[in-house]
Amino acid sequence: MKIVLDTVPLIYSRGADRRTTFHLYRELLALDREDDFSFLCIDRLRRRSTYEPLLAIRDLPVREVRVPFRAIEWTWKHLHWPALERLMGQVDLYHVAGTHAPPAREARPTVVPESCSGIERTRAPSWNVPDIEAVS
Repeated sequence: MKIVLDTVPLIYSRGADRRTTFHLYRELLALDREDDFSFLCIDRLRRRSTYEPLLAIRDLPVREVRVPFRAIEWTWKHLHWPALERLMGQVDLYHVAGTHAPPAREARPTVVPESCSGIERTRAPSWNVPDIEAVS
């Protein structure tokens, strides 16, 4: 199975979200040797240092999209472009650690809500992306 991991929380988040995502990915990469993983990095400034320690665990392909994240998030939400497969090729699963999943033709976006990181929410999140499987 080809799985793409989202680097947005590693680059743009601070505190608990960043640490939880980092440790989740670290354990996933260390324990799951059967699946093919890759990173999708949307960052204008190439802040590779935020996820580089994970590359020491496994040699992963990294697809860098050098545009501001807000710009690509807007195109995903309003234009439904570019599709995940256009950015990454054939993908089975896209792991999203937020609510900003890209449009996908065949891949299944899997969203991990913040409550998985130990942060309790007072209200349910509003998912604006269709066909998302919420993992809790």
